Amino acid sequence: MKEICELLGCGDTRVADYSSAKSSASAPAPYKDTRANEETIHQTYSILLAGLSLSECHLELLKSRGMSMADISAGEYRSVPPYGHEKRCQSDLANRALGE
Repeated sequence: MKEICELLGCGDTRVADYSSAKSSASAPAPYKDTRANEETIHQTYSILLAGLSLSECHLELLKSRGMSMADISAGEYRSVPPYGHEKRCQSDLANRALGE
């Protein structure tokens, strides 16, 4: 390095010691699990399920697979609204969660 600087006329021929220099970029923060607790997850899904129903078509399909009404009720089967209703569902879910 010193020789190169002398040849190029850099002026300062001292060799820099980068071994003790701290990096200006900070290390990424360690991963923090942000998953909700079991009670919050259960409450959220319960609110979601309460706002959904099972369509007649889906009910008939479950029955055609040999499921009884007791099985269907116990399984809490629901139909998800057709594509395009995500915003309405999110809004409904938020309102129910806030008690509105």
